[in-house]
Amino acid sequence: MRRAGWAAAVALALCGAQAAHAGLRVPYGGELVAYVFGPPVGLSPHAATDAADRTAQAALFEPLYRLAEDGALVPVLAAGPPEVSGASVFVPLQEGLRLHDGRVLTPELAVAALEGQAGGAGAHVLAPVAALQPEQGGLRFQLQAPYDAFPRLLASAHAVIAVPSAEAGREVGTGPFQLEARGARGEVELVPFLEHRAGRPFLDRVALRPYSSRSGAAAWARRGEAAVLFGVPDARGAEAPRLSWPTLGPSALGGPLSRVVLRVGPGPEQALRRAAVSRALQRERLVSRFMDAAARPSARLLAGLPAPEEPAPAAAQARLDLVVSQTDRAGWQFAKRVQLDLLRGGIVTTLRRVSPEDLAKALLEPGPEELVLASVLPDAPESRDPADALHALLSLAAALGAPGAIPQGDLRAFYAAAPEARASLLPALETRTRQALGLVPLAIRPPGVLLEAQVAPLVLTPQGALQMADAHAEVSR
Repeated sequence: MRRAGWAAAVALALCGAQAAHAGLRVPYGGELVAYVFGPPVGLSPHAATDAADRTAQAALFEPLYRLAEDGALVPVLAAGPPEVSGASVFVPLQEGLRLHDGRVLTPELAVAALEGQAGGAGAHVLAPVAALQPEQGGLRFQLQAPYDAFPRLLASAHAVIAVPSAEAGREVGTGPFQLEARGARGEVELVPFLEHRAGRPFLDRVALRPYSSRSGAAAWARRGEAAVLFGVPDARGAEAPRLSWPTLGPSALGGPLSRVVLRVGPGPEQALRRAAVSRALQRERLVSRFMDAAARPSARLLAGLPAPEEPAPAAAQARLDLVVSQTDRAGWQFAKRVQLDLLRGGIVTTLRRVSPEDLAKALLEPGPEELVLASVLPDAPESRDPADALHALLSLAAALGAPGAIPQGDLRAFYAAAPEARASLLPALETRTRQALGLVPLAIRPPGVLLEAQVAPLVLTPQGALQMADAHAEVSR
């Protein structure tokens, strides 16, 4: 039987507890229901844009390693720790791992899965890699230069093993749950994978269901009809407690935090417009009036860095479109307040609301006369380790379609630097990333995940997923 991994048992209105001899046994059965506000849950790890996506993907797919509570690397699909020799890293693969379509996971399939990530939002995982090839019993990564922190990238959300399957018609993994159905409205139904390497999970079903009513979220929580709510607007945040993101061990490792940003469209005026937008934003007021208490204003993509020095902007700016999502958690009033700040700074904008799908396209390729307001979730935990900060920058660049934002020469200098010297390199790397992407950071905040009041706190992983593999009914005597 799988050992429960949560510090507190989860009350999910599941089946009752079972007694066994003088002790208690964790029961099998029951259903976890989560509601998702915003775009449909994405099941492909090529684009894990928020906590709902990562939760579903963590149930379906698994990485070679994960990060433990003390920040250490723990094998998942790997058979042991990575074997590092200079710029060569060998990862032994467990034998006999079953995919959801019945095939055995081989080194060849694992290599193909990782290479499939290289062209999308997971490009940062293989950024330090010159060559990747399967070998007897595992995978061989040949790095462009020795980099001691490279194995941490193999524990990221975009480093899961997702193998294309002709039989299933989609990518399949080795996770504790497998996809049973996906509805026309975006509903996702997951059921236990009975051949999972650690045994079947306790729950009989996990359901992720979309909702479109901002006012309905708190009502569901009060009635006990939802265990978890993803993407609840901030105005409703006080009506249900926020999930706590973990602080893991002495390294203060925590789950990734969303970056609220404006992306400025390309063109000869991009640098001046970006500077003008940055100087016009009243970040403190915007965050205090329109975001939850956990949000922090930030003009940088990384917390803790000093405010950047921007060139003096031009006095006049062309009329721009301010593109926002119809389902943005920050809300319409927040977007209008941003518009007002820009107007006071001499930047005239027209608000344009688009679907989440169209916003994602605009964020990847903004037009020359567009500003795109969005939240982006990096693929790295928050920690004191400068390597995690670099990985966050690399993942943001990959997610926004510019994996080469940081030049290879700068990356190699970071790889070669002593761990204690790397922090001094981060301000310049952050500036390069921000300028290359045309980004104006506004705030750093936890992703919108809320928990129904009667449910014990659930643990979120450093990869930004709600861990469901060990969820079970609350056991009572």
